[in-house]
Amino acid sequence: MSTETPWPTPLPSPSPHDSSRPPSQPRWQARQEVAAFAVVTAASVLLAFGVGALWRVFAPAVLGVVNQGGIYYAAPEGKTFIARDGWFAALACIAAVLLALAAFLRYRRGGGLGAALGLAVGGIAGGYLAAWFGAIVGPGAGSVLRAARGVANAGSFALPMTLRATGAVWLWPAVAAGLFFFLMLLFGPVEADREPPGFPGWGQSLEGDGDGESDEEGERAREAQSSPRNAVADRVNAIAPGEPANEPPAPQPDQLPD
Repeated sequence: MSTETPWPTPLPSPSPHDSSRPPSQPRWQARQEVAAFAVVTAASVLLAFGVGALWRVFAPAVLGVVNQGGIYYAAPEGKTFIARDGWFAALACIAAVLLALAAFLRYRRGGGLGAALGLAVGGIAGGYLAAWFGAIVGPGAGSVLRAARGVANAGSFALPMTLRATGAVWLWPAVAAGLFFFLMLLFGPVEADREPPGFPGWGQSLEGDGDGESDEEGERAREAQSSPRNAVADRVNAIAPGEPANEPPAPQPDQLPD
């Protein structure tokens, strides 16, 4: 009797203790996401020092006046406060755009989630770090008393770098993450529709493997139905192929009934 199955036999799965096989796909993707998050966050933190230094250079100075031992603004309603906050917001947006473009070009095919989280977290850290570093390298190293030290009465001096519009800090993560998602939506990779998994041998005939055996077995089945004696011979040949079947002897003429 034939031992072939009418459907393909699934291959045995590899042993879970086999160390020679490559790492699984989810584990590799998790490592890629973590690496993308770390790289983008570190790049945001490093770029924050440059944003703070440029803010110190381009932002206009806010003047203060020393009057009888007290320190006052030279122009409390001046536009220099708005200009200083505007320069910080512009530089933060430029840094966010550069980081979003770099993250998209590097991680568009893998690590997108980690890159997006890195842009958000790194943007928040970078915004506050840039504001702090700009004040450190500014007049008085962030201290009004140190900036006014040595100034005579009725004399003016440059006040430390301060950011009044603290909401400008959040422009960095918002612009970076938003632009990254927008680029991924328009130009990101498109995954092909996956076919649902089916039973092994789904759609194949159960009478054969598709190479002509199904037609031969079907013909044999039809012949067996039409002739029981041929069916017995076919079964004997299937058990011992090549050996003549033991057919019952034909009746002799003298044994025929009258």
